[in-house]
Amino acid sequence: MTSQTRITGTVKLHVVIEKTGAVGEVSILSGHPLLSGAAQSSVRSWKFETIATGPADFELTYEFELRDKASEHADEEITFDTPNHVRIVSNPPIIYTNYAQPTGRPGD
Repeated sequence: MTSQTRITGTVKLHVVIEKTGAVGEVSILSGHPLLSGAAQSSVRSWKFETIATGPADFELTYEFELRDKASEHADEEITFDTPNHVRIVSNPPIIYTNYAQPTGRPGD
């Protein structure tokens, strides 16, 4: 959805990991609503190793970018630039400007 609307930007989240390794809470600190929702949903699906000392929390930054033109290597690249920084780079959406013209006449 975000690549279709050509929205780019940075989202900052506060993440709490439960003792079991499950993501307990994900709070949006800043970012565009469409990007924030995508980042929050992604992080909620993560699973960490069990934490012996109890719950842990950290700040996480998601960076969403669109390439200037499509890459032949991958539609989307996800990298972890640092432990708390996720970078997602996507191909721009394909916009078709030619619509199919109907053929024949009505009633054919």
